[in-house]
Amino acid sequence: MRVVLTRASVCMADDCDAPHEAVWETPDGGAVADVLERSAGYLLSLNTSCWVAYLGYGRGDGRPLAVASPRWSGLRLLPDAEAHARLGPHADRLEIYWAVRSGADPEVVWWELTGRQGPRPRPQAAPAPQPEALRLRLRDHRDQLIRRIRLG
Repeated sequence: MRVVLTRASVCMADDCDAPHEAVWETPDGGAVADVLERSAGYLLSLNTSCWVAYLGYGRGDGRPLAVASPRWSGLRLLPDAEAHARLGPHADRLEIYWAVRSGADPEVVWWELTGRQGPRPRPQAAPAPQPEALRLRLRDHRDQLIRRIRLG
């Protein structure tokens, strides 16, 4: 079976090598997990991001197959990934597209894609304003009000 792999671009400099395509042959009837594991080595390691494998070239039919993250020792297959891959559009080839999820928590992404309940992302608290910055903002606001009163 022919495996055709592509991935998303992660920055403008990365676009110089676009399209990010790799092609190789694998024995027919091989496990999709093995193909995905091999293809994960082709991804850029971004500590603040994770990658989602989709069936098809350029996101194809949109069926997610797996999530990979440098935070994990290996990738995680989604339920029914083997069955989805067997139902691909071409019997003699398997097309996989890896999409990057910048800044995403891989645990949350995996649970979202499974459609099950899992950990929820922690809300990010807004940083408390510094006293000096707050004082300056209040002074500017006061000055604007005084100008409006004088003009109006």
